[in-house]
Amino acid sequence: MISTNELTSYKLQAEDGRAGSIKDVLFDDGRWTVRHFVVESGGLLSKHKVILDPMEAMQPDSEEKVLPFRLTKDEIKRHPIPESDPALTSKHKGSGPDAMRSAGAGSMIGANPTEVMLGGNSPAYESSYIDPDPHLRSASDVQSFTLRTGTEDVGKVMDFVIDPENWSVPYAVVELDADHRQVMLPTDQISKIGFPDKVLTTDMLPDSLRQARPFEGL
Repeated sequence: MISTNELTSYKLQAEDGRAGSIKDVLFDDGRWTVRHFVVESGGLLSKHKVILDPMEAMQPDSEEKVLPFRLTKDEIKRHPIPESDPALTSKHKGSGPDAMRSAGAGSMIGANPTEVMLGGNSPAYESSYIDPDPHLRSASDVQSFTLRTGTEDVGKVMDFVIDPENWSVPYAVVELDADHRQVMLPTDQISKIGFPDKVLTTDMLPDSLRQARPFEGL
């Protein structure tokens, strides 16, 4: 297991050398799986962000703090930028109807067909034509959300836990207001991630949350 906060401190390892760093994890809050990694690649004067499919990744190396990929540096550079499959975040004012995007990197669902280009270095979409996916979430964005059970606000979201064996997201890490302890909330107990009110709602009662597995690092 690895937390999203820890993973975003990792470097990217391509088949032919280091290729940037991981900046965010985008997950599907319906299936609770990682959809994309947002990585920053390129040199000092040519940095840009792209999204990579977790199926192209190998096991994280916790000693070296790297996430290896079955890709060359050039292949990574040619991946789509995040706006080709945008997450629903605080930067977006509305949600689009498209909740069934593919799990692969480079989805262009929602793009205006007249704007798609098949060659060259230009983007294969116009981001203004693409609605954010209501099930695609940025881990770094949701970490600021309030935790609510019933009508009671009981804490806040601090992190998420990922299983790199299958890139599932089995737990959210939440800090309880009562004693400032961090516990692991099973994601199958999350009933809603609200937007734009920034509230994560759980079916677990406060007593059950207090008895949840403590988060003490992985």
